[in-house]
Amino acid sequence: MIKRILSLILIIGIFVTIGTPIAQARWTHLRSLSLGLSRSNNIVTSTTSISGLSGTTRISAIFTLERLENGRYQQVDSWSASSNSITLLNTRNTSNCPSGTYRLNVTVTITRNGTDETVSDSLVRVL
Repeated sequence: MIKRILSLILIIGIFVTIGTPIAQARWTHLRSLSLGLSRSNNIVTSTTSISGLSGTTRISAIFTLERLENGRYQQVDSWSASSNSITLLNTRNTSNCPSGTYRLNVTVTITRNGTDETVSDSLVRVL
């Protein structure tokens, strides 16, 4: 009986530990970063929404779109965008994109209250 109770407690402990994030992102200037990828008629559309916290004066971003070919990502397109406000919205259409696995990488630099923060993120989608 005691073994069953201890086993149950151990299982519950494992589930609680698995559901608890070990580390969370700690952004000091960034409120949100959202990436999206879609494909239609051999055109991949990359969408990004970036929001800074109050006091943000500039957001700049560098984007790279890659396609998985023979086990390696190959660059398909790259571009940059910037905004002198608290939000940067960006949409990019890249043509001649056959179906496959695509990765959108972004490196964002946010200027807030005179200091910079750089954040990177990526999104992988089978399109």
